[in-house]
Amino acid sequence: MDNNKVTLYLEFPRYGLCNKIITWAKAFVWCKENDADLLVKSWVHIPIGSVLRREKSKRWYKNFFKTPKISIWKQIQFYKAPVIRSFEENKKSGEQYYKFESTPLVADIPLLQNYRDDILNSFFEMIETNHSQTIEKIKNPIIGVHIRRGDFITNGAVLDLSYYINVIKDLRKVNGNSLDVTIFSDGHESELSSVLELPNVSLFNTVNDLVDLVMLSKSQILVTTKGSSYSYWAAFISNAVVIHHPETWVKECRPKEINNIKFEGIYPQNNKWPDLLVNNIKKIK
Repeated sequence: MDNNKVTLYLEFPRYGLCNKIITWAKAFVWCKENDADLLVKSWVHIPIGSVLRREKSKRWYKNFFKTPKISIWKQIQFYKAPVIRSFEENKKSGEQYYKFESTPLVADIPLLQNYRDDILNSFFEMIETNHSQTIEKIKNPIIGVHIRRGDFITNGAVLDLSYYINVIKDLRKVNGNSLDVTIFSDGHESELSSVLELPNVSLFNTVNDLVDLVMLSKSQILVTTKGSSYSYWAAFISNAVVIHHPETWVKECRPKEINNIKFEGIYPQNNKWPDLLVNNIKKIK
């Protein structure tokens, strides 16, 4: 890190993993635009809510990403630094230190499309080596389905499992084969029984939230959950076919040049399947 360059300091509130990643990505873009260094304090917070709800995912992100040690003196320098709240804000003349405070919104993801290559390179470089090595050893899923439970149950945002069952059956019908399906979920096996009862459907053997996220993104077909930043970030970093819920908050996470080759869009209604999606699905073995 160049001591003479402008430095942006990022200290996360109590966000979930992908809300933190979205915030990091916006801070990263600001640094690209302003020729600045990015300094991330920590990805860890004490996940009280997930423990109280007895969720399968405990949201403990220690040692997921490479982060530098920051001295108390350095933190004091950032304490009174000007606040940046958007990656579209400009730096101020004469200021060397800034801190980034921005609410993570899934609607921000499409705004990051022009920076996707740089974001992906930096994102994967940040991952601790042991997790990268674990990812390399796991076979990529054919159809990866993200089923969000956990806090989505308590806030009323959870989708009925019949939706995922219908998507799986339709994808197999278009392909002509009973393609293997891997379920990625923060729900327990007992909560997912109606989906897991389908032939050739299995629950991903969870490693941790980060490894699971990357493996979901490596699916040949990725089925997202409505309103989940975890789903949308997996879609953003994925080069797969991506199918969103008809009432999705974000219809396209990726740039057009990717989506013109691999379909990204909503689950087709009234059997009106786009040619690109049909062709993509039929090529999968």
